[in-house]
Amino acid sequence: MLARVLALLALCGLSHAAELPAIFQTCHVNDVDFNTCLAKAIEDALYKLKDGEETLGLAPIGPLHVVEMSLDLGEGPISFALKVRDLVVAGMENTTIVSVELDPKKHVLVMKFKLDHLRLDFQYTASGHILVVPIKGGGPAFFEMDNLFGTHIVSTEPVEREGKTYWTIANYTINIEPKAMRCHFDDILKGNSEVSDKVNGFLNSEWKLFYKQIQGPAEEAYAKLFKHLASRVFDQVPITDIFRDI
Repeated sequence: MLARVLALLALCGLSHAAELPAIFQTCHVNDVDFNTCLAKAIEDALYKLKDGEETLGLAPIGPLHVVEMSLDLGEGPISFALKVRDLVVAGMENTTIVSVELDPKKHVLVMKFKLDHLRLDFQYTASGHILVVPIKGGGPAFFEMDNLFGTHIVSTEPVEREGKTYWTIANYTINIEPKAMRCHFDDILKGNSEVSDKVNGFLNSEWKLFYKQIQGPAEEAYAKLFKHLASRVFDQVPITDIFRDI
């Protein structure tokens, strides 16, 4: 389970009305090529958010900085509690949106995406076990993932404020499937570099097993990040300014 994600991008205060910045594309729901237009608009918005967007209070995502988070990997052959700080996520702004489907009546948005490369650098502490090897260490670490494919599912609820309709995000889920993954944890068995090297070798040679173990907590953490980003827009901009003619 995800224990906490602190100071993800910016503090979420009370929502206030705002205009959608002109740098973002909009699409008309009634157009026959609406889904294609929306896919391009979202992809373009993610790329432009690499530098952030001050009007809506969106911090840069190229790279994205996260102060702290905790992942509990639960039970299994790879089982340890991982505390992460000073996380830097590089590559999200290069996401390609493969397809988008919007159900304006159910207020559900489904996006399929791909990403060539994603890298996470951070400081960590960990305790638990990998197979029969006890883990207790800390220091710098990284993950690299190649050829990621996945799906965002965003479920929202309409709310009325001052005669305008906004969408509040009720649920945000992400599925992420990489085709390759590499990682390294410095000093994962503190004071024993030989065992630490062997543990890192195992995690990389058996990366599919490792990823299966961390997939749920990792997807939950990413969903919180993207929910925060989307909420900063949906909570401040009327939905008719985002999706024209809805």
